[in-house]
Amino acid sequence: MSENFKLKYQIFCLLIASLLLLNGCGGGGSGGSVDPASLVATLATGKLSVEGSATKDILFASVGGSGVTGGWIEDVNGNKLAGSDLVYENTTTRYEVILQRPLNGFPAGSYILKYFVNSETLELRRDGLDWVNASQFLPAPPPPSWNPTNRILTVSYQPVNGSSVRYFLRIYSAITGTLYRETIPTNGLVITETITFPGEYRVVLNAEVLENGQVVSTARHNFTTTITAAVTAP
Repeated sequence: MSENFKLKYQIFCLLIASLLLLNGCGGGGSGGSVDPASLVATLATGKLSVEGSATKDILFASVGGSGVTGGWIEDVNGNKLAGSDLVYENTTTRYEVILQRPLNGFPAGSYILKYFVNSETLELRRDGLDWVNASQFLPAPPPPSWNPTNRILTVSYQPVNGSSVRYFLRIYSAITGTLYRETIPTNGLVITETITFPGEYRVVLNAEVLENGQVVSTARHNFTTTITAAVTAP
């Protein structure tokens, strides 16, 4: 075997070894951990009012972002709250749940939103939660105004306490309960929305109180008035 052939063979072996080493590096990795900053998680107290019914305490949880697959709410002892599984909402592309109880039905204290992103488990913990000063619409808003001719829905209300509050409507099918639309949040005290798709709808007014960009409390008001949008506008 010539010296020239031996040299070429040694170089070839070194190249193969280098390629194997490079392919081996980084093998078995998890694909990168999830950045919580890329997700939007909410765990908030609040009040739910309904025309003609008693006000209730609520606990609202929501998670949005790429890779989220579900979650639930736990108390400080790690016990999962009944009915707290997050459900995917197609219209908002978020997982969410809202728990309702009679006034003072939630013990004050710490609660944890546990949620899953790809193969990781993340959590949002809120300490010192209580419902005494939770957000509420007071006085109750008047029934919504509906103009069937131009299909314009108008809702007005008094401000909810908080230095930073945003308001929006959720419009549901009165037949199936499916969320038809969530309006763009506003800081104003009147919301006007055009309903273009025919059907029967019910309206929920929402207020979210924010601190440092995070929702900390929410108020809901369910209107009992059914909005009917004709197949062809009169």
